[in-house]
Amino acid sequence: RAVRMVTFNLYLTKRWEAAWGGRLVWKHPRMEIVPSFNTLVLFNVGENTHHWVEPIAAGVTERRLSVTGWFLNTPDRHGAPKKKLNIKI
Repeated sequence: RAVRMVTFNLYLTKRWEAAWGGRLVWKHPRMEIVPSFNTLVLFNVGENTHHWVEPIAAGVTERRLSVTGWFLNTPDRHGAPKKKLNIKI
């Protein structure tokens, strides 16, 4: 069974205002990222990487466009995980 190792978010909205919401938020330590055009965010996935995207404020007509996905670690033929992938920023 494949396991998520790293999440990626590529932001594609050319004009986004912080006041509109839609930030990527981590619970602990508290951190927020405002979507910014052509920005790639990578982070390790684990039991303590609680995160979410804030709701977008009422009345905002601009679209918040992003591509999101995961890099997976698939086990070898014996069921052991392959080498761990670490992203450090």
